[in-house]
Amino acid sequence: MFNALGDYKREVVRLKPDADNEGLRQNQYTVDSVCELSLPSGMELHEATKIVVKNGRIYVMDSEFDKTIYVFDTSGKFLFRAGERGRAKNEYIDGPADFFVDDHRCLHVFDGNAYKIIIFNDSGTTDKVVDVAYLHPEDFGMLSNKEYMFDFNINKNESNSVLVKCDKYNYVERELLQREDVYTYVASQQTFYANGDRLSHIPLLSDSVLVFKGDSLEKVVKFDFNGRFIMDEEPTLVVGKHTPKEISAYKGVRGLDYYQETENLVLLRYTYQSVCTYWLYNKKSKKSITSTALIDGFSGLYNFFVNENQIISLVFDTGEPFSKEMYDYGYNRVPEQLQRIYDGKTKLPAVIFFSVK
Repeated sequence: MFNALGDYKREVVRLKPDADNEGLRQNQYTVDSVCELSLPSGMELHEATKIVVKNGRIYVMDSEFDKTIYVFDTSGKFLFRAGERGRAKNEYIDGPADFFVDDHRCLHVFDGNAYKIIIFNDSGTTDKVVDVAYLHPEDFGMLSNKEYMFDFNINKNESNSVLVKCDKYNYVERELLQREDVYTYVASQQTFYANGDRLSHIPLLSDSVLVFKGDSLEKVVKFDFNGRFIMDEEPTLVVGKHTPKEISAYKGVRGLDYYQETENLVLLRYTYQSVCTYWLYNKKSKKSITSTALIDGFSGLYNFFVNENQIISLVFDTGEPFSKEMYDYGYNRVPEQLQRIYDGKTKLPAVIFFSVK
């Protein structure tokens, strides 16, 4: 599948999929800050399907409920919402599917239902709308030079391309991957992630990650789960018509959810037996953890963004206090800044900045 990529560095990471150790302990991280997010009266933040911190701003995408992207400064002050649902050219048909931020604070937002990319400037005004309907992509990524990559599954072209790179005019410059099969199960809706000048891509239902640095392929990282991967054990589940219940019954790794890498850290999230599991590797200490809760004693965090040696996440106000079981288990295992969240002394939602030691 990767033959068209030419020469590239290969890495293999062997993981035990059923390993569930404790997450990061207090002596392995520090809480740099807890940033309470302020929202205008009557506005609520319900979900974070993606969070990015870049150029002094916090970007939170809610593609499930509010169907927009919230933008804050790093003090938590609300700046604007990028885009609304509607039928106008600069509106989403059904909300944003993915987004990237360039070095000029411009938001490049993919509307997957309308096959277009809406570019918002640093004040939230639409600068440009890029029509990619001729490609019918299912997700997009943006390299550090602001050129786009697109992936496909059902909407492949006649050469069975599932990953292409476009030039600055958004014409296909190179077909990078081909695959004949069409998969009926999609493991992850966001197959690209950008961290600094790196862009990672997980091909649909692959056990490998393509890592681009700048505008060239840096390496391919293969994750070996000792045969406990859906494409190794039960490939017929993803090429035929099967119910969600049948797929959920599979007892191995169903897919890689996202991969992020900086000069200091590597973070992988994968789904094992319907549970999200995190693998975090510290390049400096050469130590790793595998856990269903990335921060030991604090399980209210799900989506993370990696920035150099920081891990950033968002905790929501669910309207209910932490359960007694959660409280009893976690309270004394976390530092004072997180204890304040347990005690209800921190206004939620809030973004937490962790530094890994």
